[in-house]
Amino acid sequence: MNTRHAFDYRDYTSAPAKYRIFKTASIAADLDGFERGQLVAVHWYADKINAANARTESVYIVRDNHGQRRYLFAAALGDFVL
Repeated sequence: MNTRHAFDYRDYTSAPAKYRIFKTASIAADLDGFERGQLVAVHWYADKINAANARTESVYIVRDNHGQRRYLFAAALGDFVL
């Protein structure tokens, strides 16, 4: 069984500091340069307001399939692990 866990905003608001230490996540959204479900290394960058949903989320630096540096909000990721 392959169960994916999307970003949980309530969990983020209850313990935002833990989102700074995650090192791996999966791609949860359809994004150019990534495959949905693909595991990626993440590096916390900052907490910023995501204009798409008008809330503060962690932003991560991620390398896409072409080796380009991308900045992704936590809402585009899931399955966060250390």
